Amino acid sequence: MKLWEISDQIERVIADSIDRETGELDEAALESLSELEGDLKVKATNVALYIVGEIAEGRAVEEHAKMLAKRASGHKRRAEKLKSYLERHLLHHLGAEDISDPRVQIKWRTSRAVEIEEGAVLPDELTRVTVAPDKKAITERIKAGEKVKGCSLVERRNMSIS
Repeated sequence: MKLWEISDQIERVIADSIDRETGELDEAALESLSELEGDLKVKATNVALYIVGEIAEGRAVEEHAKMLAKRASGHKRRAEKLKSYLERHLLHHLGAEDISDPRVQIKWRTSRAVEIEEGAVLPDELTRVTVAPDKKAITERIKAGEKVKGCSLVERRNMSIS
């Protein structure tokens, strides 16, 4: 759907109330939408049409972002490969000597990192474990009639727009 298919008043309220930095609508805008004259079903249809347009625009932006992310990834991989090449050759030929040019500087620093061998067995105090509820398993148990302390299935009403 195109924005021209939406009521001019509703479009104007929404467009004028969008925070340009975050893209969010403020509560005053939502209140203004409620105050507009007209049949509730017509207003709901017009707002739903705007939502459909926003979803379509969001998908288009996501697709473009994926394409740009793919390009960025290629640039980063090439840069890392060239950096590894440069590092190997400089160390072999010049050692860790700094190089300075008005356009770029190559400097060396010392760092430390822990390397853990494949299959190393560490004591518990040197490991981390993350625990999170398994909502799928909890749902299955409750559906099977089992009580799970502190958990319940709730029914929600979800709107869809198509």
